[in-house]
Amino acid sequence: MASVTPQQAGTGFRYTRRVLGPAVPVWTWSDFVAELRANEIVGHPFLPFEEESMHDPVTVAVPSIPEEVSQATTVLVRAMIECLNGRRSPAQLNRWFDDKAMNAVLDRVRIERGRPPLTVASLRLQMPTLNAVEATARLVREDRSTALALRLERKTNRWMCRCVMFGPR
Repeated sequence: MASVTPQQAGTGFRYTRRVLGPAVPVWTWSDFVAELRANEIVGHPFLPFEEESMHDPVTVAVPSIPEEVSQATTVLVRAMIECLNGRRSPAQLNRWFDDKAMNAVLDRVRIERGRPPLTVASLRLQMPTLNAVEATARLVREDRSTALALRLERKTNRWMCRCVMFGPR
């Protein structure tokens, strides 16, 4: 059962403290800004918000991820893991990775040399736009996990990896 008690702060502005259940206080943003005026907070300038700057974020409806995009991303991640494990030459990835992403893969290949192999435990995809795919993967080596994130962008008729980020070693 929620109880509402009006409070008066020492600085002169009012807020409402709501208690949900056994003594769990909850404040909402409107509790702090609902009745603020320039003269209530002494020594602080009043900062009015212009109506033009109060826009909602733009949301774009993106359909579910197409099967060919999912397959292409899965194949690229598997090929990259094979490179990291020493089973594939990194030169085979040049067609799908730009220079920045390829350098990140080559750096990680040097680090992974001589270590037990990595496997992909999970792979998650999202499409922020129709021409971009962001993938995150959880990689497992023995009993430890690390993360992998990459961004693919559509370039003419194929997907190009623009950015690769690896979690800690």
